[in-house]
Amino acid sequence: MMTYIRFLKNENGFVTYEYGKNKDEMIGTVTVNISNKENCKFFFYKSSKIQKFCTSTSHAIAMIYKFINQNSFPKEYVYAC
Repeated sequence: MMTYIRFLKNENGFVTYEYGKNKDEMIGTVTVNISNKENCKFFFYKSSKIQKFCTSTSHAIAMIYKFINQNSFPKEYVYAC
């Protein structure tokens, strides 16, 4: 399984990435508070075939937590497992 993650913004203490199966099949966005990672929100695009929490959602959240811990926010990232 592969999850594609693309950076959208880092502002007001929150970082936002969009994620999907690949560049052309984006599922939605994940926004995480940098100072309190428990404050995490995800949104599914209406055009997405997936409208529920899935493996790609959990992978995206886990990778964003890792990015915050490393204080490094890549523009694009591919997670394969």
